[in-house]
Amino acid sequence: MLYPWLEQVFSELKQLSERGQLPHALLLHGPRGTGRRHLGLSLCSQHLGTPVPEPALTQDPGAGIASEDNLLHPDLLIAQPPPDKRTLPIERVRQLIGFLQLTAHQGQGKAALVTPAEALSHAAANSLLKTLEEPPPGSLIVLVADAPARLPPTVLSRCQRVRIPLPPAEVAARWLARDTGAGDASQLLRLAGGAPLVARQLYAEGFSEEAERLEMDLQAVRRGTAAPVAVARRWAKLPPERCLDWLYRRTAAEVRQRALRAQNNGTGPLQNGPDVLNISSLFAGLKELGELRRLAGSGVNAELGLTQLLNGWYGEAAPR
Repeated sequence: MLYPWLEQVFSELKQLSERGQLPHALLLHGPRGTGRRHLGLSLCSQHLGTPVPEPALTQDPGAGIASEDNLLHPDLLIAQPPPDKRTLPIERVRQLIGFLQLTAHQGQGKAALVTPAEALSHAAANSLLKTLEEPPPGSLIVLVADAPARLPPTVLSRCQRVRIPLPPAEVAARWLARDTGAGDASQLLRLAGGAPLVARQLYAEGFSEEAERLEMDLQAVRRGTAAPVAVARRWAKLPPERCLDWLYRRTAAEVRQRALRAQNNGTGPLQNGPDVLNISSLFAGLKELGELRRLAGSGVNAELGLTQLLNGWYGEAAPR
């Protein structure tokens, strides 16, 4: 069953497939938590003519798909980084290439899903190029990416890009309330930056109360009543990705609010004004956060990174 905000794009791609006009290599990208993997597996299922088991479609957006090789379907291969690894190695891509060249078990064709595509190592990406350009007859390759800009231009140029945007807030809120029974669906969506699958994950983790504590910590640093190092130490005891994701989404929401206010005040993007100037500093902060998020889990000291970040933002307000 498709998420409601994916129905239109799936219908459009399905019509292309039925007319024989669907490209053999697709790149699904957009914000995390919008169901890109769900759509990718649904397209593979459509291509193969048989359903993919539902559990693979409904996992939390940050988790890998619980499948090895062809457990979901004999003609479907899912290429993703090995457990506890951040890179998709060339060996896995070579398996994918060999798999697509085999005869289909059920006669409908073969399909492969690569997720996340930006995890491809340089050698793996190069190895995939020829297959993306000239895939075996009857095959479909779907790449799912959080950040397509991290992919080599040679990979991007061989795929038809399909962006999956955030769904309308009212559509996401209705789905979230129905799916979880949460009474604070709109608040959860704000915490999730509008991404419904992230909001569902936050609900399952009971994140609302934790977000209130994080906000209190941040305001204390901003007022100068708490030291960045002390707050970073507390935050580092939580999963570092959770704090960084929350702070990134919060900062991105503030950018959007200030940009809208500047627009309503008649301050164009190239004009001076307090909101425009503040947006520049917020964008710089987003860049720092993006780098910390990218490095999270790679052995980088999370506490040190958070301390440096908070010091850089609010160092002058920090208590002496």
